[in-house]
Amino acid sequence: MHRPTSDLIESRRASVVIPSPTTAGRGISIARSSTSVRLRFLGAKETRLGKTGSQKRDVASTGLNSPAGRRRLLRRLLRLGEHVFAGIGLVLVLYHCGFDLSRMVSGSMSPTLQGTGRDDGDWVLSEKLSYRLRDPHRWELVEFTNTDGVQVMKRVVGLPGEAVSLKERQVAVNGAVAPRPASLREVEYWTYGNLYGGRSVECGGGYYVLGDDSKDSQDSRYEGPVSPDHIIGRPWLIVWPPSRIGFVNP
Repeated sequence: MHRPTSDLIESRRASVVIPSPTTAGRGISIARSSTSVRLRFLGAKETRLGKTGSQKRDVASTGLNSPAGRRRLLRRLLRLGEHVFAGIGLVLVLYHCGFDLSRMVSGSMSPTLQGTGRDDGDWVLSEKLSYRLRDPHRWELVEFTNTDGVQVMKRVVGLPGEAVSLKERQVAVNGAVAPRPASLREVEYWTYGNLYGGRSVECGGGYYVLGDDSKDSQDSRYEGPVSPDHIIGRPWLIVWPPSRIGFVNP
């Protein structure tokens, strides 16, 4: 059947303007889908921005200008102070129990220990542990308190139970010359005090001590043997001046 041209035109317009239900549904679905994607993207972006802002607020609230930051800094400083003072206390306890630092103010132990006064003598570190574990040995230096209550350092030449005398300016123990270390071969001992005239002195329960420069040394020749109770420690190391740093015992 022949249809009018106007009808065809209207029909085409209708087909163009009026979409099919299926197409319309897909269009609406696609539109909704794209809108939800955009919404989800925007929501995620806003969430990330929100987290960043909260992090900034947290950093600002924990900075040094905030009360919490100042409290945390104070706690750290107090902890550090506790560790420092604990370390200092430990060092002081160890020094008091195990060491003694003193200065030579005379030349009575020269050349081993040198000093002519309080301004130029050797600073000597003595350790107290050795003589808690063993007795002093012959030729060792000992630090002790003399009869005047003064701390002095001398060399042990006679042990408890021995008899000490001098022969040709050498130490004799029980009548026989005692061999000595090579470092002391040039040292000469003089027959002063209770050793004068070749006399012999019994050590008893003490230690007979002499100064290396025995021409001018207040030692056992004048004060007798040193009681073990008066011994403080063993001179160990010259720590000052730098040119004299070194161990003092043979």
